[in-house]
Amino acid sequence: KSLIMQVAGIRKGKSMLFILLAFCLLEGVTIVIVLLVALQKDLHRQCKLCKINLHVWQS
Repeated sequence: KSLIMQVAGIRKGKSMLFILLAFCLLEGVTIVIVLLVALQKDLHRQCKLCKINLHVWQS
């Protein structure tokens, strides 16, 4: 299996990459670390629109 790493600037489509991967792959786990609450809420909304199962872990 291959690992994927993306480094990109602000507003360059980083979120779309892992949402697209999660949507296309039938198995596996994607872990995303989000530091901003506003971004976390937006990603949650986008995943729900794409019918991607997700869990928000808060410590």
